[in-house]
Amino acid sequence: MASAARMMFIGIVWIVSMFILGVLAMVGTLVLSYCTSLVMTFGIVPQLAQALGNAWWILGFYEVLILGFAIVITYRCYQEVIVVSDYFPDTGVM
Repeated sequence: MASAARMMFIGIVWIVSMFILGVLAMVGTLVLSYCTSLVMTFGIVPQLAQALGNAWWILGFYEVLILGFAIVITYRCYQEVIVVSDYFPDTGVM
């Protein structure tokens, strides 16, 4: 088990990381929706319609990528708190 100060620091890192990932997800969704609505305002030619149809997976891939980063960050914080131990070899306390 890690020390209390280390656990507090890792908790703050986790909260800030999750907030940043949430903001990135929101910004990515807004950017892609604005790009899609901008393209939809123009007259649709067959090539553009096909390109939009082929690009439907981009937002889903972006969200899965952010979810993957969240899982990795959560596991790494767990690893720092639970798996890593603070020990003090000079005092004999483990």
